[in-house]
Amino acid sequence: MASLNFINSGSDGNSAILTDSQGNQILLDCGVDYKKTNTYINFKKLSCLLITHYHNDHCKYKKNYELVGVDIYEPDNIKSGELIDIPFWRILPMQLVHNIECFGFLIYSKIDKKKIAYITDTTYIPQISNMDCLVIDTNYDEDIIFEQSSKNAILNNGYIHHLSVQQVVNYLNGLNYKVPKVICSHLSNSGHCDSKKILKMVSKYCDDVHIANKNLIIEI
Repeated sequence: MASLNFINSGSDGNSAILTDSQGNQILLDCGVDYKKTNTYINFKKLSCLLITHYHNDHCKYKKNYELVGVDIYEPDNIKSGELIDIPFWRILPMQLVHNIECFGFLIYSKIDKKKIAYITDTTYIPQISNMDCLVIDTNYDEDIIFEQSSKNAILNNGYIHHLSVQQVVNYLNGLNYKVPKVICSHLSNSGHCDSKKILKMVSKYCDDVHIANKNLIIEI
């Protein structure tokens, strides 16, 4: 069985490791301390590093992986819709909408026959069929933003470039199938979201929903 290990998720650093049932791994973003992340990586089984975009919370430790010869797929060498076919995996980059160039990844495990979508730091969600697992930016709650704005609170405007739980719910509601697993990631560090509310809202459209808390491990 494949698994996802979230080393961290949020504006203070993002990294997750996807591992198939034979131990082959993909590192998703590298914004968490290199030494800490390495405790979860088997470099003999690490197929590649996928970088969504060039913000430090997603790519800060890229140089460390370059120095040890890890294959890196990143905005400078990928194109939206151009398939990356490597041993054990097929990876489809998907153009997202952020304040810099950003990609999501649709990852297919050739070993476990599972399809995982990794979508973060965006205001747009691509249409994807038959996902087994969706990792989705769920950064803020529009109700909280509205309430804070009405009180003239000083807001961290980073939320403008991310998805709200309402947008995620609308997306799931518009699919013609139910995604088996949804993992809500990159939640606001500025108090713009309520984890319990997110779980309650998303669970109406998914039987197995989680918040990508530090060290969360999910089987797929």
